[in-house]
Amino acid sequence: MSESRVPPKTVLLRRGEVHSPADPFATAMVVERGQVAWVGSEGPLTPLPTGSTK
Repeated sequence: MSESRVPPKTVLLRRGEVHSPADPFATAMVVERGQVAWVGSEGPLTPLPTGSTK
């Protein structure tokens, strides 16, 4: 049986509550390749258009 490879995705999760000692007031996080890459406030993210992948 061969295992299909899924290309790594970057996922932005926002408008939530992120429980992290790195930022106790975080409302957003980025997950890359299954690892948390960033945690913080979604304030700096608001200029990004909906559906943006960059």
